[in-house]
Amino acid sequence: MEPLPISGLSLRRAVLGTLLAAGEPLTAREVAETLGCCGATTKPMLLKGPSRVIADLLAYQARVGKVRKVGSATFVALPGSMSRSTRWRCLHWRNELEALRAAIASLPPYTHWPSSPPSDAATPANSASERGETSQTTGHAREPGTYARHMLRIDHASLADIDELVALGSNLFEEGAAQHDTYIDLSWAAREGRTDFERLLGNPDSVVLIARSDDRIVGHLVGYTHDASPTRLQTTYAVTTPQAGGSA
Repeated sequence: MEPLPISGLSLRRAVLGTLLAAGEPLTAREVAETLGCCGATTKPMLLKGPSRVIADLLAYQARVGKVRKVGSATFVALPGSMSRSTRWRCLHWRNELEALRAAIASLPPYTHWPSSPPSDAATPANSASERGETSQTTGHAREPGTYARHMLRIDHASLADIDELVALGSNLFEEGAAQHDTYIDLSWAAREGRTDFERLLGNPDSVVLIARSDDRIVGHLVGYTHDASPTRLQTTYAVTTPQAGGSA
């Protein structure tokens, strides 16, 4: 069985669950090999193999007190630093893996996509584009209803959405730093996020978009212009954040 690539919260639970189940120190390589035997691996990353990704993740978990480093790339879990529910989720990470594998297997094949562009009559008059504007579908469109359960609604964010935006940003900092930037200030989003989003929402030269699924915010995108500098012409930056669910 081909190992399923996982990342983010799923990977964190799998790594911590492996250490908890072992009850003794393991190297990052041993954790990676255990995950492989259970049918999981890390998502491919440029210049980073599974052992390196897991070592970086565990280094961050050591900084937040959930594991302790006892040797070169060797760590032991600290069960007392985790809540009972967190320990349970981590120890049962393979249930989540199997659910993900089953969900992937249940997706309809590409043959469900039409072989020719639909007529204008097949496109609802009030269909919305990713910018939230009414538009007509161009090119090949999905078969009506086939992927309806996966559709997202894109809206402009408002002040009422700030709590969820700050939570998404905080989770991104916590999960992304373990794999990409170990020098980032992990507390910035929780400390300054609200003020930053209030500034962005009140700025006519910026845009904050949110993706909703069943009235729940599952992601956001921020776009804003940045003043020119001696070394950089005026340009537009965008920051995207995928959904990052609660604690491990």
